[in-house]
Amino acid sequence: MASGARSGPASVFTDCLNGTIDLRTGELIPHDRGFLITKPCHVNFDQAAECPRFLQFTEWAMGANPDAALSTETVALVGFLQRAFGYGLTGDVSEKAALVFWREVGNNAKTTLLTAIINKTDQAC
Repeated sequence: MASGARSGPASVFTDCLNGTIDLRTGELIPHDRGFLITKPCHVNFDQAAECPRFLQFTEWAMGANPDAALSTETVALVGFLQRAFGYGLTGDVSEKAALVFWREVGNNAKTTLLTAIINKTDQAC
């Protein structure tokens, strides 16, 4: 691990082509071999990047009504998914959590969502 203000477990850093992201702050910092990151993402980090189509999809999958404002429940569920998938990209296992995507009936976007995440992370990281 690196010494100084940027030290910490490798699980709080993600390497991209244009630097290392400190996942605690969202700050892009210079690459540092001391972070011992072994699997970089092969994309440039752009903090201003947006993904409106994917966000719209996750809102729909979490129950958004296209004719109404987002409910607090939908906003909370989308936030949970973002944290859960982000957590899955780190090496941190301190939560001791398992995610189960289950519902009695199908056609509710579980497979589409998981396939999209797997395809993007396989391509990027």
